[in-house]
Amino acid sequence: MSILLIREFEAKKHADQIRGIADYMVVASQVVHQLQRERVASVGYLASNGDRMTGIMEKQRRLTNKYFSVLNNDIKSLDIKNLGYKFARQVNTSSRNFWKLPSVREKVPIEDFLTRPHCFCTVSKQTFLKRNKRSLE
Repeated sequence: MSILLIREFEAKKHADQIRGIADYMVVASQVVHQLQRERVASVGYLASNGDRMTGIMEKQRRLTNKYFSVLNNDIKSLDIKNLGYKFARQVNTSSRNFWKLPSVREKVPIEDFLTRPHCFCTVSKQTFLKRNKRSLE
């Protein structure tokens, strides 16, 4: 009888771990999707030399920030101790990568195009994209 109770307890603990990880993955995948949409808007913006997609890119950045905020709150509510070391390490690595977003965004400066449309005229579009290829990936 006690062996059955222990197995039942372990099964419930395992199910709770899976539920926590699955909930996190849903939110994380939504953030990734918003980042992909932001990337598309950024590419369109850069390809037009800042003539088009400004509003869409700004709107998408705000939307990405909103989803990122939800993800941060979800991470804070996770019971990391019960989810295992591997998962905790992966969440930590992912979080650190998400915190790099502002520095990546600085490489696609909306404000420069709005206030100084000529700021990239000395650099061709191809050169600019080539120099910033890694940060836009």
